[in-house]
Amino acid sequence: KFDKAVLVEEGTTNVWVYSDPTNLAQLNVYGNVSIAAAGSVDARFAGGVVFGDNSVVRYAYKTPSLSVNTDYVLSAYIKMDDGSQPVPGTDFRFVLAGNAFTPTKVELVSGTLYRVWGQYTTPSSISVSNTGIIKYTTSSPKSFKVSGFQVEQKSYATSYMPTSGAPSTRSPETLTIPGSVLNPQEGAVECW
Repeated sequence: KFDKAVLVEEGTTNVWVYSDPTNLAQLNVYGNVSIAAAGSVDARFAGGVVFGDNSVVRYAYKTPSLSVNTDYVLSAYIKMDDGSQPVPGTDFRFVLAGNAFTPTKVELVSGTLYRVWGQYTTPSSISVSNTGIIKYTTSSPKSFKVSGFQVEQKSYATSYMPTSGAPSTRSPETLTIPGSVLNPQEGAVECW
């Protein structure tokens, strides 16, 4: 009989406060962005943000404290109103430290709910820490809802950590199973 402790998920902090906003006072917005009803993005979210068509620039952001020359990952849960898969760069772009970029990962969560994330390295000087999601007039006309915002100091997204007015930190998780071996993929455990 062997007992081994295995790291299931690293400790990390979501520096985005109000991850599923329930009123506009919890966000900085531009271009007639509105609040999504509870559960309209997904049952786990108390609220979210509604992005309409491309008739105006629409922008929802926060200003978290960010470090220079540092990898961050921004993630959010997105539900397109027409039920399609979101297309970053076409439907919207992410913004981190005031710089727009196209996220690279789109993962189906369930039904028509997707988690989208992308990594961005902050510049050597940060004049504006605006971080969020933007829809340009050159974006597709498709409308969507978004919630579950998360900004972490890493190069990949970890599981969702809700926030309600302050950053949220998850301690490193461990799992002890007699006779276990860590699979090379993070969080996977192979037992024997």
